[in-house]
Amino acid sequence: MKQQLLNRLVHPKLNKYIFLPLDFGFYKQPQDFILNTESLMNNVATHSFGSPLMHKGLIKTYGKKLVEAKKPFFLHITGSTSLHTTTSKSQISQVKDAVDLGAIGVSLTIYLGNSHELEMLEMLGKVCSEADKYNLLVYAMMYVVDVNKQGKLYEKVSLDEILYAARVGYEIGVDIVETRLPEKCTDFSIVKKLCPIPIILGDRSNYSDKEYVENIQVAVKNGYDGVSISNRSLKTPFNVLSNLTTNSFSKNMSK
Repeated sequence: MKQQLLNRLVHPKLNKYIFLPLDFGFYKQPQDFILNTESLMNNVATHSFGSPLMHKGLIKTYGKKLVEAKKPFFLHITGSTSLHTTTSKSQISQVKDAVDLGAIGVSLTIYLGNSHELEMLEMLGKVCSEADKYNLLVYAMMYVVDVNKQGKLYEKVSLDEILYAARVGYEIGVDIVETRLPEKCTDFSIVKKLCPIPIILGDRSNYSDKEYVENIQVAVKNGYDGVSISNRSLKTPFNVLSNLTTNSFSKNMSK
């Protein structure tokens, strides 16, 4: 049953997954997103490009439009604000909410390797069990994150840490894992071998467009199954971003 849901998310021409996290209004509050939400959501609803991950408020406002367009979307159920530095993510929506809102699944962010790890793993386990009962997909952003001596969040992206985070997501029962590219490593196909579910490249907004394209190509070469686009979607015209992303995958297909 879940494979049928996963099939709905695959780009018809690329045979890859493309996701659009749209939770910026909660954890970053960028004015360009808040002021241009209507335009962005119209683009998301009318293009076959990208499945959005959103908090409950956006779905309440734009969910009907997405349903009418037969666009699958996820309810993002965890959150924290940028007003306080923390490695913890609170569960702010319930799995049942996703059913009521017509979502194909739930998404959540999990930070490993810090003092809040155990409580977030417990939360993820409960979410996976409940989602299975409702036949909903679980999309987990699995990152190794801690706070440095300056009180700022920093991410660990060695091959071992990327591999460990992805495998933990698989072991606990998620359906889709989002992670980064390992640093200083060109051959990391072992990640896919040890995490035999869809693995998604988590884009970073500080990458240039050139780096974005190169990262997708390297990720796909090593077995990753798609990309989750950062707030690049706020800075790049939607048609340009769509072409940039699909061309990145197409180059791999032509080799």
